[in-house]
Amino acid sequence: MRVLDLGCSRAAASIWLAWHKSGFLDNEAEIRTLEADRGEYVAYIRVVGCRQGEKKLQDYCWPDTMRSAPQPYTKKPLLRGHNDDS
Repeated sequence: MRVLDLGCSRAAASIWLAWHKSGFLDNEAEIRTLEADRGEYVAYIRVVGCRQGEKKLQDYCWPDTMRSAPQPYTKKPLLRGHNDDS
């Protein structure tokens, strides 16, 4: 089931390196790393896509542990002995 039409994607290590050199010259370690890598493993990635129609999506994404609160959430006091319902 396709949910997304991919418009374009592009890896561009030179953009990331140029960004560092234009205003973050004090970050020498990262600049040297990007120069040594030459875009082989580390790069800035741009992706543009459009959602397909009305396809139903899951209410969460993998990994499931990234949810902020279990479903359903039951409010409980943070401190023992406090029963604050406000």
